[in-house]
Amino acid sequence: MKLTIVSTSDIHAYLYPTDFTQKEMNLPLGLLKVSSFLKNISADEKLYIDNGDFIQGSPLASFVKDKVKTPRILSEFLNELHPVARVLGNHEFNYGVDYLKEAVEASTAPYLAANVLNTDGEPYFGTPYLVKDVGQFKVGIIGLTTQYIPHWENPENIKDFRFISAVEALRHWLPIVQASADFVVVSYHGGFEADPKTEKMLEKPTGENEGYQLLEQFEAIDVLFTGHQHGLYVGQHGKTFYSQPGHKGEYVAVVTLQIDEPTRTITDATIDLHHLTDVTEDLNLKAKVRPLEEQVEKWLDQPIGTVKTDMSITDPNKARLETHPYVTFINAVQSWATGCDISATALFNQKAPGFKGDITMRDIVINYIYTNTLAVLSVSGKDLVEALEQCAAFFTLSDGQITINPNYYIPKPQYYNYDMFSGIDYTFDISKPEGQRVVGLRYKGTPIDLKAPYEIVLNQYRAVGGGNFAMFGPEKIIREYGTDMTELIAQYIKEHPEVEVPAVHNFKVVY
Repeated sequence: MKLTIVSTSDIHAYLYPTDFTQKEMNLPLGLLKVSSFLKNISADEKLYIDNGDFIQGSPLASFVKDKVKTPRILSEFLNELHPVARVLGNHEFNYGVDYLKEAVEASTAPYLAANVLNTDGEPYFGTPYLVKDVGQFKVGIIGLTTQYIPHWENPENIKDFRFISAVEALRHWLPIVQASADFVVVSYHGGFEADPKTEKMLEKPTGENEGYQLLEQFEAIDVLFTGHQHGLYVGQHGKTFYSQPGHKGEYVAVVTLQIDEPTRTITDATIDLHHLTDVTEDLNLKAKVRPLEEQVEKWLDQPIGTVKTDMSITDPNKARLETHPYVTFINAVQSWATGCDISATALFNQKAPGFKGDITMRDIVINYIYTNTLAVLSVSGKDLVEALEQCAAFFTLSDGQITINPNYYIPKPQYYNYDMFSGIDYTFDISKPEGQRVVGLRYKGTPIDLKAPYEIVLNQYRAVGGGNFAMFGPEKIIREYGTDMTELIAQYIKEHPEVEVPAVHNFKVVY
């Protein structure tokens, strides 16, 4: 018998083959093309698992949250692909537990979450695993999620949840599943802390990504699907086949097992990542999604106002080396919304084009890609210095030139973990050792007092310590603002219909 097991991960509500930068795109990504690909797979039996981060992360997802106000429609679209199981991603929690529960209730497939517990220590959604009858065999599927969610998420959104190590949870549940299944699949919304092929550590072992430990410690896993890092991994470790299929539905992970029926053993197997090049859209699903997509496109093309200052970003790396008008503008919006004069923000990726001329909602959401809200913290001068020193580690010297530290793009791009500050003056001297690079730090012309309190506005992710900014945290938050940053940017432009950004030169990076 030939059994095919398929996984997607980190689709982030990309349904149509578009990245929303313009209308009527036909990129090799999105749920419509994933659906078409699945329908064309030839197999005696086929199981499809979505590995999480489905209801958040695109302009369409933001529209559904703000205008439709329920994720049910997103769950219903994924139901059309007939998944046997779904897994919770970390971004499933971004809009609060009530929103998440609606997504779960609308799903025809169970959400598997063996290490996401309630306050009594039981699986919160009641379903840590399932055993699926496939012909004369039984396939056990265990769902796991990165335990690191409390380091990023608004505490209010997860107050009734406990997150434990994927390794700890699997140690408990794997023997139970083995006792009733012929084959075991683990779908883990987390990544690899070490390269499965070279065994080289990819990051500090914080517990955020435990995929390599799962491979090393649990030989009984037949197939391991991973995600979260948006990386591309495929291979075999011992007898375990593993994969990670990127994001936005650009790739689909496909494991095909040849099973000898009398002995109930795997005699041969292949594992591939299939890129959706040359795959057409599922026209039946397209017809169902089209009304929502048209609403989203109309919303994106709303005229908001005009910026008179050219905030175009032609070189994102250069824009991080000295004050850029786009960054100045975003910090100005944060300060305007909160009344806090020290602000920090980031260029979240390498694709933000900045602003120029007439602005629509599309311009806003393709620049500010995350659903952040704001929080104001009271921190010490020492905290502020430590945060700046951590940001200074974003850079390194290579052949006498300032370049980005590889730790910020391998194994996963983390450009969002370099913040640029307004309201203070400072310089990073990259010729100095890490931890000693901040020079000339002043607030209102006066050197920072390490013991004095300072108020600073940050996005919620950073405010609770996201990105391993241990000097911040929920205990230092003194007030919060629930309006999404994309809405705040739009509101600011509407109230200042011809935006001009003053030339500010408050920081620079030198060597």
